[in-house]
Amino acid sequence: MQSINKIMASQKTPVILSEDDFRMLKQFAEQFPGHGKENEMTLSYELNRATVVEEDELPEGCVRLNSQVKVRELSSNKDMEFSIVMPAMANISDKKISVLTPMGAALIGLCKGEKVQWKMPAGIKHFEILEVSN
Repeated sequence: MQSINKIMASQKTPVILSEDDFRMLKQFAEQFPGHGKENEMTLSYELNRATVVEEDELPEGCVRLNSQVKVRELSSNKDMEFSIVMPAMANISDKKISVLTPMGAALIGLCKGEKVQWKMPAGIKHFEILEVSN
C-alpha cells in the first residue's frame, strides 16, 4: 500500500506565485517553526516548490493573496467561496481565510480548473477550483 506522501508526491500540481506574493509569504512562513519545507501540506513546503514569476506573467485565474476563490469539495459536491488573506486580515464571518489554514495553503498558487487534495482536520479532502477573481 502506498503511503499518503507517495500518493501526494505523484499528484503534485504546479504552484505559481508572483514575486510579491512569494516574498511576503516566504518571510511570514519562516516565522513558524512547525512549517518546515520538508513537511508536506504546509505553506513552507508549497513555497519551496513554487515557480515564481513576474506580476505580468502570472496566469489568469491563479490563486494569490486576496483572491476571491470558489471551490467544490468533490466528495460532497459542496461549493464554498472565500478570500485568501494574510493571517491578520482573516475573518471567517467576512469569508476571509488565512493563507496559513489548511485550505489557504492548499490553494495558494494553483489555478482555476485544477484539483488538489489536502489534509484537513476531518481527513484528506479533494477540491476543484471553480472560479478565481483577483
